[in-house]
Amino acid sequence: MAKPKTVLSDSEFAALPESVTLPRGELYTKTEDGYVLNVEAVKGWDVKPVEKLMAALGSERTTRAELEAKLKAMDGLDPRAARDALAKVKEWQDSPPEARAKAQADALLKEAQAKYQQETSKLRGQLERELVEAKAREALAKHKGNVELLLPHVKGRIKADLDSNGELQAYVVDAAGNKAHAMAKDGSMQPLSIEALVEGMRSQDGYAAAFQGTGASGAGMQTARGAGAAGGFTISESQARSDPRAYQAVRERAIAAGQQVQITEG
Repeated sequence: MAKPKTVLSDSEFAALPESVTLPRGELYTKTEDGYVLNVEAVKGWDVKPVEKLMAALGSERTTRAELEAKLKAMDGLDPRAARDALAKVKEWQDSPPEARAKAQADALLKEAQAKYQQETSKLRGQLERELVEAKAREALAKHKGNVELLLPHVKGRIKADLDSNGELQAYVVDAAGNKAHAMAKDGSMQPLSIEALVEGMRSQDGYAAAFQGTGASGAGMQTARGAGAAGGFTISESQARSDPRAYQAVRERAIAAGQQVQITEG
């Protein structure tokens, strides 16, 4: 017995007996492709036009591959930023030549202004640092302070900024970073000068030993400095006992340099 076909032509359908296991009108259903075997789908098994399904599947696979290739090409790009950029390009292309030239000039000007601002900020920072150090050194030299030891402490209390005339000026700040003031002879509050700051340090226990003429003899201070420079922050035991201020000066210089005081015999 021949196997039943899934699709019959009109002549093949007409040649079927009126009843095989079912009436032929129930066994086959008329479609645009002919008479298709009428079956009940069980567990996913059914009669479908395989060529159309395969064509549809192939088309879907091709579309998916194309989309994946496009996505891979756009890997790392922000879709919204890309759309905005494309919109800008289209707007630029559609605009008149004069408008395009102006837009290009504006973009170049904006870029130049940003670069100028960056360079100006960098240069101003350098000028501020140089002004602060110069003023600190000047005040320390006037009051005969140990520049190597005291410079970091003085610089930490000074800032620089533009005044009302647009000129860069250095000024003393307090612990909160605000401009420091002191009472003048007439009782008014005036900005604390850098020289007054350094002069006030001469009377402070933590800094007094770093100034000449504050109780330690000039010769003693010079000897302590010379020993530190030549021997790497060294001082003799006898000098440390007889001149505590000289020892304190060497010790503070050593701490500022991250070193230790070396005490020698003698």
